[in-house]
Amino acid sequence: MTEDILTQMPRWKRWGIYAIAVGSVTGIIPLAAAELVADAFTGVLIALESLIGSDTMAALGIGLCIAAIIACMAYLFRLVER
Repeated sequence: MTEDILTQMPRWKRWGIYAIAVGSVTGIIPLAAAELVADAFTGVLIALESLIGSDTMAALGIGLCIAAIIACMAYLFRLVER
């Protein structure tokens, strides 16, 4: 049934679907999307650092790491209790 759907489409739509499929399967599209998100996140972090200062930013980062470790430990202990 998929072949019938694809063969009824115009050639440019089929090639577009093939290109999106190949880009998704090979990881090109997900990596490009991750790069865009990382660039935006880096810009936000740089702007935040310029607002609150580098020392406060370092303390915030360390605090977030500690919170993430505690959350992971709590999750693992919860799994062990079951």
